[in-house]
Amino acid sequence: MSTLTFHHHFRQVTAMSPLQYPKWLRLNEARLLMLAKKQDATTAAFQVGYGALPNSAASTVECSVHRRSAISLTCGRWPRQL
Repeated sequence: MSTLTFHHHFRQVTAMSPLQYPKWLRLNEARLLMLAKKQDATTAAFQVGYGALPNSAASTVECSVHRRSAISLTCGRWPRQL
Protein backbone atom coordinates (compact mmCIF):
# COMPACT_ATOMS: atom_id res chain seq x y z
CA MET A 1 0.00 0.00 0.00
CA SER A 2 1.37 3.39 -0.90
CA THR A 3 1.84 6.13 1.67
CA LEU A 4 -0.87 8.22 0.08
CA THR A 5 -3.35 5.32 0.13
CA PHE A 6 -2.50 4.53 3.75
CA HIS A 7 -3.06 8.16 4.79
CA HIS A 8 -6.36 8.22 2.93
CA HIS A 9 -7.64 5.02 4.58
CA PHE A 10 -6.33 6.05 8.00
CA ARG A 11 -8.14 9.38 7.76
CA GLN A 12 -11.37 7.63 6.72
CA VAL A 13 -11.24 5.37 9.77
CA THR A 14 -9.99 7.82 12.42
CA ALA A 15 -11.02 11.21 10.99
CA MET A 16 -7.46 12.44 11.57
CA SER A 17 -4.04 12.06 10.02
CA PRO A 18 -1.50 9.46 11.18
CA LEU A 19 0.56 12.31 12.67
CA GLN A 20 -2.38 13.73 14.62
CA TYR A 21 -3.46 10.36 16.05
CA PRO A 22 -0.58 9.81 18.57
CA LYS A 23 -1.00 13.39 19.80
CA TRP A 24 -4.73 12.81 20.21
CA LEU A 25 -4.06 9.60 22.18
CA ARG A 26 -1.65 11.39 24.52
CA LEU A 27 -3.94 14.35 25.04
CA ASN A 28 -6.93 12.11 25.68
CA GLU A 29 -4.96 10.09 28.24
CA ALA A 30 -3.77 13.33 29.88
CA ARG A 31 -7.38 14.55 30.01
CA LEU A 32 -8.45 11.31 31.70
CA LEU A 33 -5.64 11.61 34.26
CA MET A 34 -6.59 15.21 34.97
CA LEU A 35 -10.23 14.26 35.47
CA ALA A 36 -9.90 10.94 37.28
CA LYS A 37 -6.86 11.67 39.44
CA LYS A 38 -7.20 15.47 39.55
CA GLN A 39 -3.62 15.90 38.33
CA ASP A 40 -2.29 19.20 37.07
CA ALA A 41 -1.36 19.58 33.41
CA THR A 42 2.39 19.19 33.98
CA THR A 43 2.06 15.91 35.88
CA ALA A 44 -0.44 14.47 33.41
CA ALA A 45 1.69 15.54 30.42
CA PHE A 46 4.78 13.93 31.93
CA GLN A 47 2.92 10.68 32.59
CA VAL A 48 1.69 10.40 29.01
CA GLY A 49 5.15 10.85 27.56
CA TYR A 50 5.75 14.52 26.98
CA GLY A 51 8.79 14.49 29.28
CA ALA A 52 9.89 17.37 31.47
CA LEU A 53 7.93 20.41 30.41
CA PRO A 54 8.50 24.06 31.13
CA ASN A 55 5.43 25.96 32.34
CA SER A 56 4.63 27.25 28.86
CA ALA A 57 4.56 23.71 27.44
CA ALA A 58 2.33 22.52 30.28
CA SER A 59 0.02 25.40 29.46
CA THR A 60 0.01 24.27 25.83
CA VAL A 61 -1.02 20.75 26.89
CA GLU A 62 -3.68 22.23 29.15
CA CYS A 63 -5.08 24.36 26.32
CA SER A 64 -5.01 21.41 23.91
CA VAL A 65 -6.93 19.26 26.37
CA HIS A 66 -9.42 22.09 26.90
CA ARG A 67 -9.97 22.53 23.15
CA ARG A 68 -10.65 18.82 22.69
CA SER A 69 -13.03 18.44 25.62
CA ALA A 70 -15.50 20.30 27.74
CA ILE A 71 -13.05 20.70 30.64
CA SER A 72 -12.77 24.20 32.03
CA LEU A 73 -9.22 24.64 33.32
CA THR A 74 -7.71 27.88 34.53
CA CYS A 75 -4.01 28.06 35.36
CA GLY A 76 -3.86 24.41 36.44
CA ARG A 77 -6.66 24.83 39.02
CA TRP A 78 -9.82 22.82 38.96
CA PRO A 79 -13.14 24.56 38.57
CA ARG A 80 -15.44 24.66 41.58
CA GLN A 81 -17.52 21.57 42.19
CA LEU A 82 -21.20 22.12 41.41
